[in-house]
Amino acid sequence: MKCIGIIWNCAFGYKKDIINDIKNEIDIINTYEIDLGDHYEEFVSAIYNIEVMAKWKIERKINSMKQYRECRSVVIIELEISDLSKYFHEKKNKEVFYKIEMTKQKIREKYKHKIKNYIFDNILHLTDNEFEFEETLKVIEQFKHMLSENSI
Repeated sequence: MKCIGIIWNCAFGYKKDIINDIKNEIDIINTYEIDLGDHYEEFVSAIYNIEVMAKWKIERKINSMKQYRECRSVVIIELEISDLSKYFHEKKNKEVFYKIEMTKQKIREKYKHKIKNYIFDNILHLTDNEFEFEETLKVIEQFKHMLSENSI
């Protein structure tokens, strides 16, 4: 199954290390950076609206990321997981892939002490299922298209 990861601007200084940590757990197909410029907050909102997350949680994430205004980029990581084992995640109230969830937790735990004003989930986002993968891919393509039009 395919998955998309996003390294947020808060963790940009550790992007190479995070990518290497992910490589140790999950097969990486491709990585690339997108400079979102003035569309950074809009992108974050679009990504987390896929999960139907409470608006205050999204705003809290965005506010933590605003402290890193000098960097308005994200790293997109395309992944392929072969271990399709799932379990029921009580806090998310849905089944998630074990390998994806454990990888997210490992990375967040490793880097949270290195991130200034860390809040939950402002380091790395990984899609939990096929629906999130497809919708995240649509958002990324929409922003890539919008940004390329703006740069002409």
